[in-house]
Amino acid sequence: MCYNVYMRLTEVQKGKLFKLLATMPTSRVALEFGIDKYYKNVSSRNTFVRKIMNEVKNDPENFGVDPSQIELVEQGMELRKINHPSTTRSEGEEFALSNVKEGTELLTTKLMNVLDRKISRLLKSKKELNATSISQLAKTFDIIHNISRLESNQSTENIALLAKVDYTTLSSEEKLERLLKQREMNEQQDVK
Repeated sequence: MCYNVYMRLTEVQKGKLFKLLATMPTSRVALEFGIDKYYKNVSSRNTFVRKIMNEVKNDPENFGVDPSQIELVEQGMELRKINHPSTTRSEGEEFALSNVKEGTELLTTKLMNVLDRKISRLLKSKKELNATSISQLAKTFDIIHNISRLESNQSTENIALLAKVDYTTLSSEEKLERLLKQREMNEQQDVK
């Protein structure tokens, strides 16, 4: 069946498939193009997508792909590599990172890809969805929500403070000064 699916994709579609690989894993690209309808095995789908990727890499102009995009796709593919049990490292090779931020970004990308795959599989299978507890889904959502807020420099929790200020002991100038400061703080919060 590989041949039939392969023949149905036009050069333009192959170019689009290739460009998606810059931001999406091969398994998700296969789903986007409906390749999962012809291949039930994830490995076969990924092989098919990689085959098209290599074809486009060898002759990008024929598929409407700018040669500079090849590097973007290769970088995206490299970032999404997940260490499978079949992947081995040479002896003595260390997994050293130049800094913690770089390592965190790499790990976050890998974990989000794994989570994306799990959620996609969960949504496709009613049996698995019914077996998953609502608390597991809520915890997952909470974690993703908090990560997205942290990455956009927003708070993950807002704590309200209720306090009573005794203004009877303050002079008129002090009252006015505090009122103006409170007004400025409220305006700054509204801007954010």
